[in-house]
Amino acid sequence: MKSSKVVYERFPFRRGSNLGGWLSQADVMDERHLATRYRREHFACLARAGADHVRLPVDFELIEEADSPHRLRASGLRWVQQALDWAWGEGLGVTLDLHKCAGMSFFTPLENGLWADAGLQRRFANLWGNLARHFRDVPHNRLAFELLNEPTSADNECWNNVAALALAAIREVDARRWVVIGSNSWNVPSTFVDLRDFEDPRVAYAVHWYEPFIFTHQKAGWCDWLKTIDLTVHYPSVLGDLSSYKAVIGDAASQEQLMLFSNQSLGYDRMERWFQPVAAFAQRTGAPLYSTEFGCWDPAPKDSQLNWFRDSLRLFKKYDLAWAQWDFSCLFENDCTPKPPAAVVFDR
Repeated sequence: MKSSKVVYERFPFRRGSNLGGWLSQADVMDERHLATRYRREHFACLARAGADHVRLPVDFELIEEADSPHRLRASGLRWVQQALDWAWGEGLGVTLDLHKCAGMSFFTPLENGLWADAGLQRRFANLWGNLARHFRDVPHNRLAFELLNEPTSADNECWNNVAALALAAIREVDARRWVVIGSNSWNVPSTFVDLRDFEDPRVAYAVHWYEPFIFTHQKAGWCDWLKTIDLTVHYPSVLGDLSSYKAVIGDAASQEQLMLFSNQSLGYDRMERWFQPVAAFAQRTGAPLYSTEFGCWDPAPKDSQLNWFRDSLRLFKKYDLAWAQWDFSCLFENDCTPKPPAAVVFDR
């Protein structure tokens, strides 16, 4: 039964892809990189494939001055505007994703000061207020704001409070801009049980979908325990006893993650169970859902990747999720030649 006091509107975007490694997760001060990583033809490629929007991850260093009072950085905004112009020229909407902010990166959960520093929280909210003013005249169905990629607070309610500050800063300037707010702890489904219903008709709620993680991130060099066990995992499949791998994994938290998959069946039924906190949130609130990231890393067996994408999209369709796949380079070569998953992701 819906308990929200508002009637949520329908989010305007449905099918998209991320443009990673360009205005984020790269040297965003390198003008040569910024000028060469993506071009208009990449946006055209997505439009031809069937996308209706792109998610544009942006790091704060590109768009915010380092020195107080931290005004918007005009030279960096030029690249954001270039991306917007290319997208709009191809009929694509844009979700502007703040991929990290001062004091918060999803890569550094133990070092993130945003959660305890009121000054950093004000800076975060002020950045969004400034962006709302800068883009105030852009039609609301062409540009959405995503407050923060994969927040990592130790306390779910702390993220709710920080998100509320930024949402309020945007609403002081723009009452109708779509705002995307994800769950805490890397936008995982399980933290949706504590995600606040902001009761704003133009807020959509983001989940990142990489389940089962042992499949989608197998052999990932940035994940120590998956790199260490070096295990090839198929989808769907039934995994055996994984306890023999525990001894080679250094920390208890990683051992616990590993054992979540020991003697488990990986398939659509398990996907449904993982997704239930998100489904329950939507049922309770009537709010729109948006998977701002989902995908597989290249080492996953190719036939299994296709099976996984089919099941994920089946799940999204059942629960009426908008989505943006991570990322362009997993679907297309740089010359826009499609890779096998592209046909599944954008199968109409």
